[in-house]
Amino acid sequence: MILHCLVSFLALQGNGFNEPEQQAKSEVISQDFQEQIFCLVQGFLSSQEEIDSKEEIFELIEQVRAHKVYIQEGSDDFRSKFVHTQAFFENAVGRLLALGEIQTLVGVIHTPMPPTPLCTEVAREVSDSLLDPSIHWDPDKLNTIRSRAEIIRTYLSQGGVLYSAYPEKGLKSRTEKQQKIYQKALSEYLENLIDSPLYCDEMDPEKIGATYLIKTKDNQIFAFSIKSRQANDVQKNSEWGIWFGNITDPLIEERLKDILDYLSLQGLWRS
Repeated sequence: MILHCLVSFLALQGNGFNEPEQQAKSEVISQDFQEQIFCLVQGFLSSQEEIDSKEEIFELIEQVRAHKVYIQEGSDDFRSKFVHTQAFFENAVGRLLALGEIQTLVGVIHTPMPPTPLCTEVAREVSDSLLDPSIHWDPDKLNTIRSRAEIIRTYLSQGGVLYSAYPEKGLKSRTEKQQKIYQKALSEYLENLIDSPLYCDEMDPEKIGATYLIKTKDNQIFAFSIKSRQANDVQKNSEWGIWFGNITDPLIEERLKDILDYLSLQGLWRS
């Protein structure tokens, strides 16, 4: 599957909904799908007894539900609530894809190195070299690494397509063991996981995160995007953010254009 489908999604956003009656129907369908996602995400959260930051995550989800975007600037203490929310979202869209509620699901993880969850084996101890020391001793943050290692693989096995976009030298920044785990994942999910090294030597810190595009069975197109830091790159102060909504929403469109334009300039669209 060619990554250009991300761009083609944008061209579809107005198809079939030009008349006022059809536009109203579109808005209702859009709201219904978003509620499906939020209900699943909150359900996953409620079932997790070991997460200490539940109240903060519930608040984050409600902020995104109300405003389409939630941004905070601060320390790595925000990691748990933002990355858990990302994991629950990945789980939700994978589930809806398997149930036929989603036609097509394409994501890009855009990070300085290959994604941490894909350099981690499922149900294994997380290597110290994957993490900043502050995370290794924080059970809640550590759980985000373990849970996403499994969730990402489930996402791929359910038919989601995922592009791993990182600077060309980023792979060598992983240990030999981590590289082997990553290469194993690439071979196991040959049709769904695409290794996509970028031209740049370093990734713009403002562009680190992940972005997903979702085409529903009703031909609605949604985007989810997170702005974050990798687990071995803890910063005393950085901006964290989550965007989720229909790509016709100006806030979502702005975020999507910012990320896709940047990745395009770094060579992600090259054949």
